[in-house]
Amino acid sequence: MAKEPGTYSAASLYLTAAVCVACGAALYYFFKPPCPPPPDAPEPVRLDLIAYFDSEDIGTMLGSEGTTGVRFYLAKDAAGALTSVAAPTKEDGQHNTDAAGELSFYMFKALSGSTTDLDIIDEATATDVVRRASSSTKPTYSIDVKVGALRKLLGAEGCNGIGLLERNTTLEDWTFDVVPVKIADDAATAVGSVAEMAVGLPCPMYCGGDPSYYLHMR
Repeated sequence: MAKEPGTYSAASLYLTAAVCVACGAALYYFFKPPCPPPPDAPEPVRLDLIAYFDSEDIGTMLGSEGTTGVRFYLAKDAAGALTSVAAPTKEDGQHNTDAAGELSFYMFKALSGSTTDLDIIDEATATDVVRRASSSTKPTYSIDVKVGALRKLLGAEGCNGIGLLERNTTLEDWTFDVVPVKIADDAATAVGSVAEMAVGLPCPMYCGGDPSYYLHMR
């Protein structure tokens, strides 16, 4: 005998739907595909620059009375490797003496732990290694960086030194960009942002003062 069609209340329909949704959610939870692993954090940028000077080096160069900045020269060491020679400068562009009253120049040798090894050389030796870096296709050059710019670079978070990045400008002149770095384990890692780098204006294109004040202009 045929049965009368059943009737269902709205409440029972809602309950049934809720149970179905809950079961579906549970099944999805247990059988959903696993989430992809999070992306790896980017590796810190390891730099292979022309030269480095740690914060103590810079402090030594800025310690002389009358120093308004530091001049960084492109140079070539006895082994033929490009490096840099640095010296404090005065407002008129002349090299300044150190705290002992000597005219000293600081040539980068190597990274050592969290510091840098430098050779302290006299003016004649500095002139020689600077001229040695010059060629017919790439004359040697220098940049001047003022005290305020150096202190700003060294103020970048984690910074304990600076690195010199050799770069060709849009006018085809070579220059240094000065990069705040953290020196550790015989290597250097860039810190801070691009805005915290200092862009150098190279001499001989942008020299100030008497040409005789520059080792490569004599």
